[in-house]
Amino acid sequence: MRIISTGKIKNLHTNNLDDFSISIGLDYQLTYTFENEWKDVTNKIVGQILKDSNGDNDKISKGLNDNLIQDAGWNWFRKTQHCNSSAYEWFYLTIDNKVEACCILYHPKNSVIDTKSISYIDYLAVAPWNRDTIIGKRKYSSLGLRLLSKCCDYIKSNHLYRYGFSLHSLPQTLPLYVKIGMIDYGKDKTKENLNYLEMTEDNTETMVKRYA
Repeated sequence: MRIISTGKIKNLHTNNLDDFSISIGLDYQLTYTFENEWKDVTNKIVGQILKDSNGDNDKISKGLNDNLIQDAGWNWFRKTQHCNSSAYEWFYLTIDNKVEACCILYHPKNSVIDTKSISYIDYLAVAPWNRDTIIGKRKYSSLGLRLLSKCCDYIKSNHLYRYGFSLHSLPQTLPLYVKIGMIDYGKDKTKENLNYLEMTEDNTETMVKRYA
């Protein structure tokens, strides 16, 4: 694992500026550790939702959607077995040696815009404590976009693709991806009916510069 970027980000709980680093390279131990830390917090969120719903399934469903935990079922450590070839890049954003966000990127992927090679964001998520949930306000903001922009910049610099990336979005994150300028091509029946989106070269470059 190698550090490719460092910086400071505001801690919304303390108002201090905390040091962060972004590293590349699959780390089995780190992945195992952060997955269990994330699960512990997610379980607390689900437990509170169940407690507050009093067994009402509609309230439970709404609570799960409102608390942005549709990715709770992702098994990150299992992904270390399936996403460990040269076609994949693992990125970790850490603060005080704790993983605050993680991204698994696949390359190359043909763009539907011009058929040129771009990267594909296989998985991207921030720690559950970095989301506004039923158990508290987020600790850090925009970590996912900050990590994503560094991933895109790294891939362009080291693999000589043009700026641009694609992904399939969970329903909870679809509005965010549209907001940052991604083109929504609609549901993909070959990928669990998730929406397929792609970011243009210009919009990717704008995002990268914003979080540089």
